[in-house]
Order: sequence, then C-alpha cells, then structure tokens
Amino acid sequence: SRALGAQEDAVWKELALVMRSAGAQKEVKGAPAADPSLAPSVASRQGRIEREILGFVLAKPELLLLPQFVLPTREACANPVLGEVFQELTELEGSMKKNANVLQYINATHQAVAGECLLAIEPFLDAKTDIHEEFGKLLSEWNREAIRTKIQHKEEELQRARTDADAERILSDIKSLLEQSQ
Repeated sequence: SRALGAQEDAVWKELALVMRSAGAQKEVKGAPAADPSLAPSVASRQGRIEREILGFVLAKPELLLLPQFVLPTREACANPVLGEVFQELTELEGSMKKNANVLQYINATHQAVAGECLLAIEPFLDAKTDIHEEFGKLLSEWNREAIRTKIQHKEEELQRARTDADAERILSDIKSLLEQSQ
C-alpha cells in the first residue's frame, strides 16, 4: 500500500474483489469486506469506466489541468460515490497544484474508494502506455455509455407513457440523445 500511495484498507478490498471475481472461495484474513457498489459482477460498464477515470486522475493529477479533459458530473455517474468524488475534484480543480497528491484533496470518507480506483488502473501505468491517449479514450467511452444509459431510461419511460403526447415528448428526447451521440 505504501508503494501505491493508497490506504491499506483499499488494497485489501481490491484484493478481495480480485479473488471473488476469480472464483476464489477462501476469504482473505484481515481483509475488510469489499464495497458492494464497486464489485465487478455488479458494476455496469459505465461504472467500470468511471473507476478507471478516477484512477487515472489520482495517478496523473496533471490530467485535471488539461482543458480537453472534462470529468463526469455527479448527476451523470452510474456510481453515486464516484460521482461525489468527481464533484469534489471539479470544485477543487483550480486550487490543486500540478503534481499534487490528489488523494489529499478527497474527502476522508471517499479515501478507500479512491484507493481502489487507483489500483484498478495500475496495469495502464507502464512506460509503454500513452496516458493522455488512454484517458481521452476512457472519457469518450464514458460519454457514449452515459448517452446510452439516458436512451435506455427514455425507452423505459416510453413504455410507461400513458398518452400520445407523453410518447411524442419522449421520442423527441430519444432523437436528440441519438443526435448527441454521433
């Protein structure tokens, strides 16, 4: 945990997640229970992407200072906890130093989650990976997933629509979301 700059609890939780996802039946002694909101089997694709985005920001804080990269909003996040962390970082963006330890700016209640996100992107941090390119790809993927989720919600709304006027309004919303995604 010291080498990663993460809290020990976060390392244990991530290890428990990896073991659980690999089908391991044995519990790790001393490991606290993993946060179910971040479990791979439960997490949506959008949620996984949000974890990786936060991990990149924690590993490479200079990404926050680049104007072409905009963090997801709290309201649009699939994972409400990560949404809160993104909100915190967005609010503090101007006051953070270029190469600061971003974990110090995150609320203490979100430290473990932040550590887990940092562990999730560790494979991307080798010397061969272009961090800026990977981060840009993740943000693009996240935008597509967020729009796809909105469309899915609108389609569900359409199925529940009671009148033709409601259905027309919802179809119009879906059409505009499809235009945004292209």
